[in-house]
Amino acid sequence: MNVSLQLGLYLYAMRVLQPKLHITHIGYYYIKLNKLSVIEVDKVKLKDILYIIEDTCCKIEAEQFDKKINQYCYFCQFKKEC
Repeated sequence: MNVSLQLGLYLYAMRVLQPKLHITHIGYYYIKLNKLSVIEVDKVKLKDILYIIEDTCCKIEAEQFDKKINQYCYFCQFKKEC
């Protein structure tokens, strides 16, 4: 199962900030849909999440920004830099 970076990051933060807390499940609650989407923490690969974060930090420090064209480009405040 592919877990979102957002949930993985939240889980990592909770483990660092509250190591005594035993978290077994994480998920999203969609307010408009009144729907809860939950996954078991065992399915989260924190190694992969931390690799993505470290890789992204290295790219930022090296000023490597890949261009990503999508529906938000019209509103982007970094058009000139892109």
